[in-house]
Amino acid sequence: MQNHLTSEQISQIVTEVERLSQGTQNEPDVGQLEQVLHKLNLPPDLLDEAFTQLYRRQVKAKTQKRNRFILIGVAVVLIGAIATSVLLLQKSQKPANNPTSQLN
Repeated sequence: MQNHLTSEQISQIVTEVERLSQGTQNEPDVGQLEQVLHKLNLPPDLLDEAFTQLYRRQVKAKTQKRNRFILIGVAVVLIGAIATSVLLLQKSQKPANNPTSQLN
């Protein structure tokens, strides 16, 4: 880490520390969540289960998105391979169908 910081670097660091500080102040902690659940007449003992389910949904959404990209990539490669095969097949059949080549 540098010992000498410019005034711009100090300003950026202070700004980042303030942003991080505000972010942690705005986020509720587990105790606050339990209070909210209690006020809504919901069992706070299911909070851990809710966290687990939320995490699973997030992981599932990421997995589905990744799988969608993989599927699209495979489809593009297959379409490209089929199109290339058709074009090469057409080029190889053209001389056989050409009547001028049969005259020689």
